[in-house]
Amino acid sequence: MKRAVSLCLILILTVFATSSVCRADVSRSGVLFLRIAAGARAAGMGEAFVAISDDATATHWNPAGLGVYPLTSAWLQYPLPLEFEPKSIALLRNEVPELNYKRYDVWAISDLDLFRLHRSKWVKDDQAQFTDTLTCTASDGKLLWVGSKDGLFSFDGKTWERYSTEKGLPSNHITAVLPISRRLVWVGTDRGIVKFDGAKWTEVPLGDGAGDLQVVAFTNRGEREMWAATRARLFKFDGQSWQPHENYTVRIGDNLERVVRRFVRSRNEKRILQALEVVKTYNAMTDTAVTPGDTLKLPFELGLNGQVTALALDDQQNLWVGTDRGLKRYTETMWHAYGYKVYTAAEGDDVKAAARKFLRSQDEDKISRLSDMITEYNNLGPDGKLEAGEKIYVYFNATGSKILSVADAGGGKLFVGTQYGTVRWDGESWARYYHGGLERARTKRIIHRDGELWFVTSEKVVIYAHAKKEITFMHANWLPELASDLYYEYLSYVHHMEGWGTVGFNMTFLSLGQNIRTDEFGQEKGTFDSFEMAVGFSYGTRLNPNLSTGLSAKIIYSHLADQGAGLEKGKGSGSSFALDAGLLYKTFVKRLTLGAALTNLGPNIAYIDLNQSDPLPRNLAVGLAYRIVDTPFNRLTATFEVNKELVGLDDPIGTEFDEAIENMGIEYWYGTYVALRAGYIYDQAGDIRTATFGAGLQYGLFRFDFAYIPSSKDLALANTMRFSMTGRF
Repeated sequence: MKRAVSLCLILILTVFATSSVCRADVSRSGVLFLRIAAGARAAGMGEAFVAISDDATATHWNPAGLGVYPLTSAWLQYPLPLEFEPKSIALLRNEVPELNYKRYDVWAISDLDLFRLHRSKWVKDDQAQFTDTLTCTASDGKLLWVGSKDGLFSFDGKTWERYSTEKGLPSNHITAVLPISRRLVWVGTDRGIVKFDGAKWTEVPLGDGAGDLQVVAFTNRGEREMWAATRARLFKFDGQSWQPHENYTVRIGDNLERVVRRFVRSRNEKRILQALEVVKTYNAMTDTAVTPGDTLKLPFELGLNGQVTALALDDQQNLWVGTDRGLKRYTETMWHAYGYKVYTAAEGDDVKAAARKFLRSQDEDKISRLSDMITEYNNLGPDGKLEAGEKIYVYFNATGSKILSVADAGGGKLFVGTQYGTVRWDGESWARYYHGGLERARTKRIIHRDGELWFVTSEKVVIYAHAKKEITFMHANWLPELASDLYYEYLSYVHHMEGWGTVGFNMTFLSLGQNIRTDEFGQEKGTFDSFEMAVGFSYGTRLNPNLSTGLSAKIIYSHLADQGAGLEKGKGSGSSFALDAGLLYKTFVKRLTLGAALTNLGPNIAYIDLNQSDPLPRNLAVGLAYRIVDTPFNRLTATFEVNKELVGLDDPIGTEFDEAIENMGIEYWYGTYVALRAGYIYDQAGDIRTATFGAGLQYGLFRFDFAYIPSSKDLALANTMRFSMTGRF
């Protein structure tokens, strides 16, 4: 809906702006600085960029580029191999020289098979000799671990190694793996937890005589905070062992009941009484008396109310626990439960009556199912009777169903795979996650790494490639063959807003140097500075997987002089505004993109009076870009476009075609490290025929670009060098 409104707004504004073109004066265009090529990258490619526009200079060339990855987020879906039922996935760093999702291969396991998603294709791995059921997989990005019922396997990208009881494991039945680094790995088995330091395995005890030793999940934040869980119990690592309780120091004003109520946070009195008895027994207490300064052991299991299925730690110091009865959160010695609402029983109520009132339905099947859930969650008796005023918990939304996966996404955001679809927590509320069909899918595993997300369902792996914020700056000494004090500056910043699109800001400044003021008799009257500038705001969005659109609005100010000449009333400066609109379309021909942009559509700019106004350099650019070679280490792109100024369109059709400017260029990248560029500008009417050259160097998140127009007789642009720097984060 938001994108539909955006598209309507773009169309309305474009029609309005285009109407001004039809009324354009046939005089020569003013403020031609708006047509200067922004960005040394595009300048080195013969200024042919309308069909690429994949960096922050899209605010100048084609705002539709703001709706294309990496300036906007992208969703990629990879169907799993036939008859492959995934259990989990892990990410292993590959050799692809990228700083996005492409630098990881996805490894997926089923009961018997291991597949790798590499360069968009699933490949079965037959190197490892698995002899029994696969149980789990995990990776720190550099080393892949696969657990089975017959040992633990590690893969460094080239060779496999197997670990078993013969090498120090307490059991060959591996149930969970937590890689911290290449030198530190925690492994859960059906007989407890062991730690591997790269040389030897060390058993680490699970609390004080824990009965259930089969670990099902780990989570951590660095090496200092780590949690583990069996089906029924939760453990926190204290540096020496895994403890199943919180050590709480009694404060002034505390009593045992108050401490337990705050810890369990339940409004069901029966559950509070049960928890009180558990705490008393756990701490060997004969009564409920406590003294400030005493240490109470509060078992974590009191907050579970179900079997553990998943764990996650977020950056807000919250532990999220998925169970077969919903999602729980533990923070600051308090438990919080999600997915249920409190219902207060009326006189004569039983479980079915409560379910019927809550559903406001007479559907006996739904009532029966909800009744069973209420009975199970609240540990009620088989008769289903409720006492008047008794508070029970009733299933309310998907976070109260069986939790399959949990992942922290940073910034207080959380993704949860439930039995009834994937949901997202934004720090304040829950919502279904409507991407790639995930809102209804049983998402079994979610991984968040470097801002990207990977989801695995029964049918596919879905990857969320997050948008990159980008800032770029360009400097050029302008027309060095004519004057030494002319220079051009361009600054642009783009920022993606999830669910809305991508916005951008740019500022263009052209210094025309210092000039001498003379009167009508040619007498010098001093000096003044001349300059032109524009400030623009852009918006772009993707309409569908193949089509994006964008719109820019800019304010223009031209200061040619600080006063008019002779008896002229003007002051030698003028202002106007303009709109740009663009489209980018990925065609059915693989790796071929078409682009079009209408730019600088707006009213004339007047310096002296309206009768002497000049039209803006309104322009239509249409182009195509084709990726000739597209491999991780070699990319070669060719681009071609035609630019036609939309001013004074009253010449014969042949003349109008002759006035069009052809731009073409190529760009070669070796990995993401070095780029070489070349281009050609052909302007028959302006008698410009010149080659362009450029190069780029990428270092981490920063790119440095250079463009050059070689020396040529009678060419004002000769020996023009442009430098730009771009940061992506």
